[in-house]
Order: sequence, then C-alpha cells, then structure tokens
Amino acid sequence: MIFLIIFALLTLLASSGVSSFPFTDHGDKSEQVYASTLYQFQTGTRIENIAVRSNGKLLTTLSDRPGLYEVDLLKPASPKLIHHFTGYSGLGGVSQASFQTSSW
Repeated sequence: MIFLIIFALLTLLASSGVSSFPFTDHGDKSEQVYASTLYQFQTGTRIENIAVRSNGKLLTTLSDRPGLYEVDLLKPASPKLIHHFTGYSGLGGVSQASFQTSSW
C-alpha cells in the first residue's frame, strides 16, 4: 500500500496527465502497478516536496511560491492552501516535527 501511495505522489510531479504501467518485482512474482494523476498544478509549477499526513492527505511545498498546500486524495479537485509564508519566494521542504494534533 505504501508503494502505491509513493508512486501516486510521484505522479504529482509530472507536468502532463500521462498514465504508465510499471511492474514491481517481489522475488519470484511481479504485480502490475497503475499510476494516475491525482491533481495537476498549472504548467510551470515546481513541486519541491510531498509528505503523507497521518490522515492520508498530502502536504506539498512549491519551490516557486511560499505556500504549503494540502491535497485530499478523496477530493483532489483543488489543493487547499494551509499557510502562506509572507516574505519568502518559495519553500524548500516539508518534514513532520510531531504527531498531528490539529484537524487542518
């Protein structure tokens, strides 16, 4: 399951809605993994980092603007701006500092 989440996250980095069909190798058996675009930011957007929250939602930082966005995998139509960091031009990463204690 975590492999599917990671693979889905990587598709956010793609600038086009291309589907691919890679295979994973688990010793003597292989399984086909399907990729799909969860949300596509506007052309030219540079995603810096993605983190999976304990509630399954994705946190993304963008290197070309100072906003922290949340993408809900159940409703990926539009990312939610969590916080805008005034005075900065972009964000360089995201990391969990403690367990999730708020509902945002």
